[in-house]
Amino acid sequence: MKKNNDNGESLEMRYAALLEKLRQREVETEKWKKRFERERRAKKEAESILEAKSRALYQLNIQLAYLNEKLAKEVKIQTNALERNVESLEKANKDLRQFTYLASHDLKTPLRSIGSLVGFIEQDLPNHAISRDLLECTYLIRTRVNRMHRLLNSILEYSNIGKQDTPKESVWVKDVVLDVSNSLSFEHQPTINIKDDLLLIDVNRKHLYKILKHIIENAVKYHHDSENVIIDIHSEKDDEFGKIYISDDGPGIAKRYHERIFQIFQTLATKDKNNESIGIGLPIVKKIIEEEINGKFLLESDEGEGTSFIICIPIKSVLR
Repeated sequence: MKKNNDNGESLEMRYAALLEKLRQREVETEKWKKRFERERRAKKEAESILEAKSRALYQLNIQLAYLNEKLAKEVKIQTNALERNVESLEKANKDLRQFTYLASHDLKTPLRSIGSLVGFIEQDLPNHAISRDLLECTYLIRTRVNRMHRLLNSILEYSNIGKQDTPKESVWVKDVVLDVSNSLSFEHQPTINIKDDLLLIDVNRKHLYKILKHIIENAVKYHHDSENVIIDIHSEKDDEFGKIYISDDGPGIAKRYHERIFQIFQTLATKDKNNESIGIGLPIVKKIIEEEINGKFLLESDEGEGTSFIICIPIKSVLR
């Protein structure tokens, strides 16, 4: 007969229950062992990866230090080269200033002397029997001397652009156009059509006057029909520039010459056909626009289709 405890349970039942608990604990212990082993392996792998990454990072730091040192040396080399270039540029500017002084003073002195001598000769010629060729020679000498004077003055003006601070003011472009129109002294005055009020801009008035005067005078001088010159002027704005268009109905400029006309001492007409042209007017205008106004000077033209010069004023300088 089986023995029972106070609760009526047999020893065998209690033993079986204890065995089951023990088995469950063994299973649980095995699970924990496996989990611990996985975590141990994961930790070992992480440590291995961390060690590899540390070695790689160390190598990268060594390479970075080497590159920084190399970059520092290169920067020093480039800085020294830049300093030498700056010194060379300063020397070149100094030489240019000296040349400008020479052009504006020393070179003009012999020219004035030549001009005076030619004047004396011309005054004395009526008292002598002279040939027509001699008269023509004296005229050509005086013409060349005057041309050289204009050339030297233009070189001086060109070299001084951007060298000085110039005062600015609020200027209506239309007012300056009207001033230019009233100052023209051609035998046949051009018809100038102003299509709108143009722009109110912050600019040096003298610079703007010089720009507009030269463009308008060029339109008349190089027109194929000097008695019937029509010039249209209007303005536009975009996000970057305020633009002033000066358009004429002249012979136009072939596209192959568009770059040439902005090069100093380059002209499309021969010296004999246009004794006044010395090929520096448009380069002066372009340099004033780019260096004094910080704008752009553009050209739209083709042979037989008229010409439009476009003065682009930075939008920050356009007041209205």
